Amino acid sequence: MASATYGTSSSLKTGSAGNLGKKSWHAQGHAVVEVARTGRLHERHEYHVP
Repeated sequence: MASATYGTSSSLKTGSAGNLGKKSWHAQGHAVVEVARTGRLHERHEYHVP
């Protein structure tokens, strides 16, 4: 049986913008993805940042 780990809600919201190093970014989308590995199951947040 796989153990499950579920994360907290994301603090980065769609529409957020900022700078990382010398690059500007703007989060245009967000998804919570469930990842399964042998004996493990967890969720992660993925962002669309063009």
